[in-house]
Amino acid sequence: MAELNIAADTVFRLIEILHEITGQDQGLEREDPEEEGDDSAAEGLAGEPDDARLEEATSLLRDLNVDEQTDLAALILVGREEFDVTEFTAAKVAARDYLGDDSVRELGALVLGDAAAAEFLEEGMEAFGYRFADWDAEAVVGEPETEGDHEPGDVADDAQRQTPGRVGRT
Repeated sequence: MAELNIAADTVFRLIEILHEITGQDQGLEREDPEEEGDDSAAEGLAGEPDDARLEEATSLLRDLNVDEQTDLAALILVGREEFDVTEFTAAKVAARDYLGDDSVRELGALVLGDAAAAEFLEEGMEAFGYRFADWDAEAVVGEPETEGDHEPGDVADDAQRQTPGRVGRT
């Protein structure tokens, strides 16, 4: 089986951000909206051009090296069922051709220009045996920091921004 050149945590963090941008974050769902009051705050989270999550996704894409960018685009192609996981090498060739010389801009358009990108990435990762539903960003650290200016989860958030290494199927 092919090996990924992008860390699963990086892909899953991007999926999480994309869900937040499109308003699909499970944390936004209310059990009983009529009793909760106005939903406008939750509805307004998706799609704002100056949205911090959009900048975070753009920054994450910008920080990827060429191999990671190629794998991310190839994962989308696998998720779209244009290629099977057994054809991942061919998917990577197609991804390189698509990304061309301006790979960051093209990758941004591919990932941020399609509301279904998170779903395609999830499907692509599942083809490699990784499930987004099983991923937990908070599991990156053993005990959350609670002292000083840090809140629980800050350390995990910092860990998610680290440069990913090679990840194979475990």
